[in-house]
Amino acid sequence: MSHSTTENATSRKPVVPPEEQRPRFDERLSVFGRIAVDADRQMGKPPRFHDGMTLEDALILTGLPREEAGRRIWAMKTDSNPKLYAEQWLSEGAGERYLAEQAITATATATEPKQPDSHNPPEKTKAIQRSLYIPDQARPVSNDMARSALFSCIQPKDRQFFYLVKIGSFGDAEMFWTGVQLDQDDHDNLMQLIKCAEHRPWGEYITLPWRGLLGELGRTAGGKQQKELSSSVQRLVRGTIDFKSKIFNYTGHLVDDVKEDQQNKHLIYRLNPSLSSFYDEARFTLVDWNNRKKLRGKYLARWLQLELATHAAPFPRSVKYYLENSGSRATLKAFRRQLRIALGELIENGDILPSSYIDPKTDLVHIHRTPSAAQIRHITRAGNGGSGSEIEQHPSGAVTRTASTIHHAPSLKPATVEKFRALYPGFDPYGCKAYFDAFLEGKEAPRSYDAAFLGYAKKWAANQR
Repeated sequence: MSHSTTENATSRKPVVPPEEQRPRFDERLSVFGRIAVDADRQMGKPPRFHDGMTLEDALILTGLPREEAGRRIWAMKTDSNPKLYAEQWLSEGAGERYLAEQAITATATATEPKQPDSHNPPEKTKAIQRSLYIPDQARPVSNDMARSALFSCIQPKDRQFFYLVKIGSFGDAEMFWTGVQLDQDDHDNLMQLIKCAEHRPWGEYITLPWRGLLGELGRTAGGKQQKELSSSVQRLVRGTIDFKSKIFNYTGHLVDDVKEDQQNKHLIYRLNPSLSSFYDEARFTLVDWNNRKKLRGKYLARWLQLELATHAAPFPRSVKYYLENSGSRATLKAFRRQLRIALGELIENGDILPSSYIDPKTDLVHIHRTPSAAQIRHITRAGNGGSGSEIEQHPSGAVTRTASTIHHAPSLKPATVEKFRALYPGFDPYGCKAYFDAFLEGKEAPRSYDAAFLGYAKKWAANQR
């Protein structure tokens, strides 16, 4: 009888496989990784990723592709329950499950009937990183969207419901919106969603923890903030954007669909692949994300910040132009006053120079700003047939100049500014000066800076027309 009891007790003990039958990846792990994995096994749990392990540990342990493993590690560190997240998404066998899911998705996509579409060829559905690189400190903005009233300058309390309301135009195409009016908070949220999808193909599902997404947007992790963000994402999904031109019409959404994982507090979304062309190389601008977040709550300044960022040297435009394109419903007089305040906020934020002003005689808004390195490079090469100073921007965001000599650019004399404005009415002398200074880099300083500037301005102004 006691023999039988002993037998039963023995049979209930966990069966430990012989050493030669255990997985043989432990020796490739870091010292900390081996200790953590052995601890998991001793407790009878599947080995999982622990905070303190390396990316290489995650690759060996899970079998996930490098990019997917990196994304999940970031999600784990920003999740409200990192341990639970790692057990579900960064444990042994996660790579096999991921590859199986990808195979199922690929099979389902391959069996879907494909409709011919001459205006949106298959190559448009591509990984976003093939068309743009997004540094950590920047966010991408579509030039066409920033210059329209798609994301207006209104405050959230003033939103209206639109039905096929014209919100912008470019080329021979016009853009219309149907749905709840979008604002600058919605634009920030879309920019962040695109940033999080930079290493994934357009149209593929992206999973993000609410907590991490709120943190990137500069918001606190809480029920109210998550509810507001969820409502914003819903607006991006439910609203409909229409493009109408002489060649074709298109109707679609900014975000195709969205799922909310209530248990794990994750957002799962899919961008509309048909809109990937809005972020092709020459159709987007990178904005400083930290600078952007400093303007939170200042809706007209934020709209103006993005609109101006898309121009290397903004031409003087009327106050009425900004009123119509920003989506404001204020009177011209009230908007002019609001615009002055917004310009002051942008000057304080470092987006434009203090010399920017509204001309009381013409009602034209004169914006003076320093173009980005990429904008200067583009205009300088275009204006000089590829000659001139070469300005390079590395993936790290650092800007270097190949020329060994960089001159300290003097200020323009008042008489030179007046002469420029008389010769080229409507053009910005300070915008021209930014390109002239870039042109001079690496060259011998001219004997007369102002005379050389006016000579350069003649060619510059001709190229702008």
